[in-house]
Amino acid sequence: MLLWRLRHVNDRVYLILVSVLVGIGAGLAAVALKSSVHSAQNLLYSWVPEENRVFALFLYPMLGIGLTVLFTRYALGGTLSRGIGPILYNIARQGSVVPRSKLYSQAISSFLTVTFGGSAGLEAPISVTGSALGSNIGRILRVGRRERRLLVGCGAAAGVAAIFNSPIAGVLFAVEVILSELSAPFFIPLLISSATATVVSKALYAGQPFVLITTTWPVEAVPSYLMLGLFTALLSVYMIRIYFASDKYFERFPGTFRKVVFGGFTLGIMVFLFPPLYGEGYNIVEMLLQGRPEGLVEGSIFAVYRDENVWLLLLVVASSMLLKVFATCVTIGSGGNGGMFGSSLFTGALGAFCWPA
Repeated sequence: MLLWRLRHVNDRVYLILVSVLVGIGAGLAAVALKSSVHSAQNLLYSWVPEENRVFALFLYPMLGIGLTVLFTRYALGGTLSRGIGPILYNIARQGSVVPRSKLYSQAISSFLTVTFGGSAGLEAPISVTGSALGSNIGRILRVGRRERRLLVGCGAAAGVAAIFNSPIAGVLFAVEVILSELSAPFFIPLLISSATATVVSKALYAGQPFVLITTTWPVEAVPSYLMLGLFTALLSVYMIRIYFASDKYFERFPGTFRKVVFGGFTLGIMVFLFPPLYGEGYNIVEMLLQGRPEGLVEGSIFAVYRDENVWLLLLVVASSMLLKVFATCVTIGSGGNGGMFGSSLFTGALGAFCWPA
């Protein structure tokens, strides 16, 4: 097989074909995770009578974190590396060899966390799963170390592209985070892998993370957009500092069981008071884009006042904006799995809603 390939297919064409394979695999993984999480969330919600759903918002997050911790202990040997950082270590120190366990560990653990209301995103787990897929396909096909690193980037880009249906977003993510020293010939496989994953996602998954904005905007609004950019930059600094502070706090927290109970209880209280913090939060962003901000208080203790006081609605939005990073940090720090990327989009969207037009 290897001799036939060397005789009939040159290295550049072969790398493009492999990048298509990685894109298909990452696209299927992204679709499977997105659709399974959303379907399971709807099922869990439908099981609970409407009058008891507020209490389900309190109990579900603790259950999800507990199941994730049990999965980590008994299926993964007690170790679950989170985020894209371990992938960068695999690239720098281990020749772009990503452990096979990452093909399923990130997807399953994030499914358990987010399905039950863990306030985190699926972008990082999908990106890691795509990176692991690219690395292990490269190992099976015995490509060189440099090409294997490219396939890791292709997998990460394809995962991000599939979850947002945006190949350019996937390519930019891979170039900025995974492949900082990308040469021009390697850009084509990266783009093809992202485009392939996007096609797979659009073909198999009907849901969209956001509504496409096609309306025009006035030129005189540019200064307001600039100020909004500065405001969201300050929000980003706020989120980063809270994240690192909470990471240090949970590292010193005694005992896994206590951590799960404390984290689950704290997250449950936040979600009980502010239901927009439940899960990823993309449905909340979509409500704002559709002009339905009153949907943010549905199922909450403030729902009875939603038609009487617009300031109460703004208070719920602002509180959800500021508490989202705490909810995400508690979710991850107490044993759940997920990413900060979706939380940052959620926070930015709510910040823009509060911004005076």
